[in-house]
Amino acid sequence: MKVIKIGGPALSNSKGLNKFCNSLKHLATPTVVVVSAFGKLSSTLKNHFISTSYTDKFTPFISTFTDFRHLLCQKQLNNFDEYTLQCQKKLTDIMLGCQLTNEFSKKSLDKILVLGELVSSFFIHCLLESIQIQSDFLDIRGIIVTDNNYGNANPNLNLSTKNISKTSFSTLTITQGFIASDITGNDTTMGFESSNLSAMLIAQAINCKTIEIYTKVNHIYSLDPELYEAQPVYRIPYQSAQILANNNFKLLFPGMIELAKERNIELIFKGLETDKCTTISSSSDFIYPVIYHNRSQLIITPIKKNVVVELLNKYNSEFLDFEYKSKNYSLITKIEEIDLEKLQSFITLLLKTH
Repeated sequence: MKVIKIGGPALSNSKGLNKFCNSLKHLATPTVVVVSAFGKLSSTLKNHFISTSYTDKFTPFISTFTDFRHLLCQKQLNNFDEYTLQCQKKLTDIMLGCQLTNEFSKKSLDKILVLGELVSSFFIHCLLESIQIQSDFLDIRGIIVTDNNYGNANPNLNLSTKNISKTSFSTLTITQGFIASDITGNDTTMGFESSNLSAMLIAQAINCKTIEIYTKVNHIYSLDPELYEAQPVYRIPYQSAQILANNNFKLLFPGMIELAKERNIELIFKGLETDKCTTISSSSDFIYPVIYHNRSQLIITPIKKNVVVELLNKYNSEFLDFEYKSKNYSLITKIEEIDLEKLQSFITLLLKTH
């Protein structure tokens, strides 16, 4: 079995959609594809819910997929439109119910966010069928079970594993990330960026040793590639990834890393445009670190102690209350202000001399 997770931003244009779906044509092993909501659909739904100003003119599902409708054959376009209208009606009923009772709870928001994940994954299913790639559509809410901490639900590992293990997966199964249901069947979500956790829950239950995670960028980078000229980071040990995940580093979810380490499951982060990737595993064979500035805290990981010594000599006055955790290959320090690109350049120079 193989598990693939693909994020909505990676599927933001027709070219990416076609490339990804065509890559599934000749599968050598049964594969589960976990799909996140397209683009900013989840944020759009959440923001509109918070605004409490719902009108029937709010059609997020229709507007999100307008540019992609031409990719579907007529039969699958009809199927998708029918499914979308059902979800649109559910959205309207939930929002009008909230307005009537003046109760806008996390439980109601979860019911709405679930719809974005379902429509997005159903579109991928319809697109695959349109290009003659047979796939099964699986509603993961009947499989992954959580508590009722709506908005940030915790998965019941034993129940979820049992349900996944007894699920019959076909050659290609399309399902959702992020969403689940509690023990009484109410919709839940496991926190933003938790789609990777969904993929991990499936992988550990079916004894899959690798998860491929497609993102809109081609690697995990040393800095935010949208803001800086960043370096690709090709290898990260579990311990370093855990430090980053615990400090809200985008792409990494704490529960996912914990399970990956426990079950020795490799996480491969990749894009649609290159074969290069970032691998998170038990290996300590790493080179370049992630430089993560989280508010007043700076985290540099994975990085070796001999490099840290020279780094501290250079930035002695800027790094406040620093700590090097050799177990996690991580330098953590409080910092008020720093030029991250200059810091990156200096680290690059140090690594060339070691």
